Amino acid sequence: MDNIEKLKELKILFDEGILTQQEFDDEKAKIVGIPVAKEVTSETVTDELEVGAEAEPVSQSASMIETEIKISENATTVEPEINQSETNVTGNALAARLQELTDLHDNQLITDTEYQRMRAEALGQTPSNATNIAKPKMPEMNLKSNKKLLTIGGGIVAALLVFVIFGFATQTTQEKLSKQVASDVTKKDSKALLKKFSPEDQKAEWALPGVSTLIYNWRDTNTTSIVSDLAAGQNINSDDDWANVKVTVQNKPHMFFWKTYYLDAQPIKVNAETGKDNYVVLTGTGDSDNLSDMDERAKKNAEKKVAVKDLEKNGVFPGWWVFNIEDKSGNRISSDAYMRSYGRSGNGNISMEFN
Repeated sequence: MDNIEKLKELKILFDEGILTQQEFDDEKAKIVGIPVAKEVTSETVTDELEVGAEAEPVSQSASMIETEIKISENATTVEPEINQSETNVTGNALAARLQELTDLHDNQLITDTEYQRMRAEALGQTPSNATNIAKPKMPEMNLKSNKKLLTIGGGIVAALLVFVIFGFATQTTQEKLSKQVASDVTKKDSKALLKKFSPEDQKAEWALPGVSTLIYNWRDTNTTSIVSDLAAGQNINSDDDWANVKVTVQNKPHMFFWKTYYLDAQPIKVNAETGKDNYVVLTGTGDSDNLSDMDERAKKNAEKKVAVKDLEKNGVFPGWWVFNIEDKSGNRISSDAYMRSYGRSGNGNISMEFN
């Protein structure tokens, strides 16, 4: 294992708290040849001063000795012979050492100061004469930062996964709508079928009686083909094709990437020319002078008084409606009044007097 790999393992142990700073420095010094710093005490300083004092006389006596060396003017200077192969080996070793030091520094396994000193030693320089060659420090990515990034990334991926699953599960394809409508018609569940219509249709007055009437009109058809027939622009199961409510299949975007399909019946827009403060009570449809064609839930809804102002505000679910008109006190003003509209273009607006 080379020195870089060894130092990387030591760095990991240090980052994880397994090695202390001193232990890490000691082990690093053994690998890259960094002298371990000695603790300086007063005793150490005293010992060094004493040794220096004893050595002083010797140094002074040696400096008093003068030696003269005379060299003959005729002496020939002999140039040392250079071995080219040894020079190449030395150069290669120096290049390898310098590259190793660069790699250690780039991997942040030695400090700038250590890098400068060790490079100067490799080049035969003293640290004081070495050129300042400190490299820019790379940003440290410790274990905690990596874990934080992983946590954030994992959260984003999980959120996207939930978004995709939820969007896919909650979309209503045309096939899914067809199965739902077939089930609701078979069960004669007007409340469930009404939820398959647009929000405007659901808010319209007499929406529940209207959907219940549709179920009655669709009773003899193949329920599994209702949505596909409506999507193809066909009317369903009516002797008087014009009188049948015009229901279409529409779609709208769902959570950016999907579509959801629904039924649309275009509510009647009502303009009350008179009697805006009066009320209406549904008594039957064009096919029946009573509410016998409706299920029980729809009948109870039809028997409620509806303010003429609400007819104007919310519109009326398409159909042929027969109703009585009453004043605020419940006195009947008119019987068997009616409005008739089936959601056809140009036939969805009705103006009438409610008195």
